[in-house]
Amino acid sequence: MNAPAQRPTDPLIERLAQLRLLRRDPGWEQALLELGREMTMAEAGAVLAPTSGVWEALAPANGGAAPASWAALAQDAASGRGIAAAPSGVHGRWVFAVATGPADPPGAARRHSVLVLEVVSALPMDLALTRERLAFLGAVAEAGAVEAAFQARAPQALAAAVAEALLTAPDRAAGLHDAAALLQSAGIPGAERVAIVFPRARLLGLSDQPQMEPAAPLPRQLLSLAQEAADRGVPHLAEEPTSPAERAVAEQAGRHALLTVPSPSGSAVIVVAFAPGTAVHDDLSVRLRPVATLLGAVAAVPESRRGLSRRWAFVAGLAAVIAVLAVLPRAAVVEAPVVLRPDHAQAVTAPFDGILEASAVQPGDTVRQGGTSLARLGTRDVELELAAARARAANDLRDAAVARAGGQPAQEQIALLAARRSEAQVALLEHRLRLADIRAPADGLIIAGDLRRSLGQALSRGQVLFEIALPGPLRAEVLVLDEDSAALREGQPVRFAMAAEPGRVRGAVVERIRPMAEVVDGRNVFRVVARITESDVTEFRPGMEGWARIETGQTTWLAALLRDPVRWVKRRLWVH
Repeated sequence: MNAPAQRPTDPLIERLAQLRLLRRDPGWEQALLELGREMTMAEAGAVLAPTSGVWEALAPANGGAAPASWAALAQDAASGRGIAAAPSGVHGRWVFAVATGPADPPGAARRHSVLVLEVVSALPMDLALTRERLAFLGAVAEAGAVEAAFQARAPQALAAAVAEALLTAPDRAAGLHDAAALLQSAGIPGAERVAIVFPRARLLGLSDQPQMEPAAPLPRQLLSLAQEAADRGVPHLAEEPTSPAERAVAEQAGRHALLTVPSPSGSAVIVVAFAPGTAVHDDLSVRLRPVATLLGAVAAVPESRRGLSRRWAFVAGLAAVIAVLAVLPRAAVVEAPVVLRPDHAQAVTAPFDGILEASAVQPGDTVRQGGTSLARLGTRDVELELAAARARAANDLRDAAVARAGGQPAQEQIALLAARRSEAQVALLEHRLRLADIRAPADGLIIAGDLRRSLGQALSRGQVLFEIALPGPLRAEVLVLDEDSAALREGQPVRFAMAAEPGRVRGAVVERIRPMAEVVDGRNVFRVVARITESDVTEFRPGMEGWARIETGQTTWLAALLRDPVRWVKRRLWVH
């Protein structure tokens, strides 16, 4: 039977896999830049990261400070965690920037790196393809950062799981077997057998033997090997047996590469036997060192004190989880509802007291300045007053003419003043007739006001009838509870998703914080105005609602989980 043909390896897939693995090494920035330039045919580029407020190049080496236009795009990309693009200022050239995740290894200062590339093309199709390729490359880089962070904290998580398996077993012998089996399956690839040995207590557990005779040759030789490792005090990999204890174990278990990792106190030793031909990673002993340290602490507890083993196992497991949560970092966020508002809006009010006669528009309608009739007020009373005012004006002019003919100048002046007053009243009423047809004062979109079911109602002068959103960008208003307002600062990044599309997260930046709180739905809130950094927001409409998260700094998972309970206790007990 012919062997199945092997599928050819895609060079791009290999490059991406190497880039993901290089994310933990110092040279990843140069590899990212080279791959980005090859994928987009860019003529220039750099990987930037902020240092003391200045965007500097991580790659190429000695790149120095970035140009102002590149730094501005990098800031936009890092704030919105997306892609920013703009013309470079030279005809036919565009500059793209994409966020690529943390620039520093886990545990170091948190800085966001950005890949910036300058592309020579102005064709919409080329620019769209460049954006898609950069989005894919940025996602691969951020996935590598997440994997690197996980790998950096995996030893502590593995140590907690192994200790929990040891402490929750009904007795210590069973616990050592469970812990060794878990360690082999979860933490050591290529291991044929794992032994956890407590040399001082002369106890051990094998991953592949739930029960064993302590007087058998293999347990006795493993105890000797563990005592030798404890005396050595450092991890040791023996590809070929050299010491008497290693040769004795090799005769019993076969010729395998042996790795011994002792705890600092020497009270616990991990022994790993690898299958022949297995390549042992150099960092394996570093990953197993936290496991051995925690096992050494467990071994220091005498067996006689395990009468309450299950309770102490729960306490130890809980303490391990709390310890991991206490050091595992995460972004400190403030969560709050968000609503989209126009940057500029104009109110339309009733010009005078009257009765609403007609209205045909509603929220969502587009209106044109002076060309769209919003509503019409009844004019019958105004027309009657106008007719009476015109009659008074005619009578006053006639009385002035009679007084002039009779040689009565004083009476003539009195009649003329009365005529002017009547004519002014006529002009006012004619102006009201013109205002009775209420028209749009500006181009825009009606966002409030629907009078179609209010026909015949009396309106008061100055009463707001409609609100028109003027053309321009929208802003995000986040309603933050006053108890969370102390952590807010201008310039903090905001991530929000609208209820209409909850799976799509957008970016924004805090622009200003209203200084006065207001009551919304019975809660005191501060309005935080955020500038939307996304470019593709054509589907947004004023009044859309959603949920936002404002990143206010760094914290740990434990602090984030305990924030609300601690705040409640302090509020109840007046504890500072």
